Amino acid sequence: MANVITSVSNKIVDESGNVYNSIRQLSKELGVSRKWVSKCLNRDGYFKVNDVAYVLKSVGLIQPVFEKEPTLFDDAEVGGTPEQTVAPHVIEVEKPREDEKEYQEFRRMKEDIKSVNDLPVMDYDFHLAKHKNGTRYAVALFSDVHLEQTIEKESVLGKNEYNLDIAERRVRKYFNNLVLCLNDDRVENLIFACLGDIINGLIHESYLASNSLMPMDAVIKGQSLIYSGLRFILKNTKIKKLLFIGVIGNHSRTTKKIWSSGAYKMSYEYLMYKNIESFCKTEGLPIEFVIPSSDKAIVNMDDGNIFLFEHGDAVRSTGQGVCGIYPALGRYRLKTHENFGQTKLFIGHYHQCCQMKGVVVNGSIVGQDNYALRNGFAYEPPAQMYEVYDSSIGLLNTRQIYCD
Repeated sequence: MANVITSVSNKIVDESGNVYNSIRQLSKELGVSRKWVSKCLNRDGYFKVNDVAYVLKSVGLIQPVFEKEPTLFDDAEVGGTPEQTVAPHVIEVEKPREDEKEYQEFRRMKEDIKSVNDLPVMDYDFHLAKHKNGTRYAVALFSDVHLEQTIEKESVLGKNEYNLDIAERRVRKYFNNLVLCLNDDRVENLIFACLGDIINGLIHESYLASNSLMPMDAVIKGQSLIYSGLRFILKNTKIKKLLFIGVIGNHSRTTKKIWSSGAYKMSYEYLMYKNIESFCKTEGLPIEFVIPSSDKAIVNMDDGNIFLFEHGDAVRSTGQGVCGIYPALGRYRLKTHENFGQTKLFIGHYHQCCQMKGVVVNGSIVGQDNYALRNGFAYEPPAQMYEVYDSSIGLLNTRQIYCD
């Protein structure tokens, strides 16, 4: 008789492996009483009819030996007793896994696979080949430093703190991280774009009390930091060509309102950019300068890219809302594209690092201030935007350069 391994106690199995779902079903098929079957199962754990042994499915039988085969009486249901038998050798067995069939197939497959070569995959041969890259160049934005602005920690609920020492430290950190990025990306040419608001200025009366420097002193400190940063880049990278873009911001004006024409004539930053140009030319640094009389600068790249740079205060947002400044950026990009056909627009002013199709918005170095907190603008760490291009491929990477 074969071993029987089962798991459900209310079922019965014979020595051939046939399973009966209940005592009622088996009794009906064999023509014996249910009472007798139950009595045999409770007493001996099995019973035998017509030389076929039956046992509960939760019990396994190993070659039971009968000294005397039982006989059945028709009156068993009314008290008849079958002949006594010797109980077979019964053992308990481990219940099988529900996924026993799949598990055993997995075991057999695992044993058959002796090495990686036996795996059912195709082996492709790859060869390392260096891509013939074009010229790598980067666009590094620098704006919204607000150098002489003072932000007390308590006034912005501990979100930020800003003064001359912190401003200088963040500018130093920016140039340090920029050099690391330029070297890691193997950049050969660099567009360094100052997009305005390097100084905080006096466009609001409250700045008279909060600024740590007057505008001219702020210009002197700002131009010194930028000039030193440019020299630091040329000394510590393999940059072959450096293009300096200088567009004015709205905070550097000396007028109460923004002039639509000739605004550069009344801007501290225009003077600052011109001073930086003079310093670099006097020292003979290999830097080309684009300092427009307009509030915009256009650069035509050799790879066909047309970059448009401006401060960004001309982008009129209807409010933050759920979409933020993105709808306004999309409308403004389309308007400027009709006039200039630029492939990318770079702006600052909004103090938040973000991008969308054809537009990159720079962050700030000053960080969260009272104006941003009062208007519910989200906090952002001090950072500036940076992009890397390959002249034969296009845009490779856009990232933030953190300054704190």
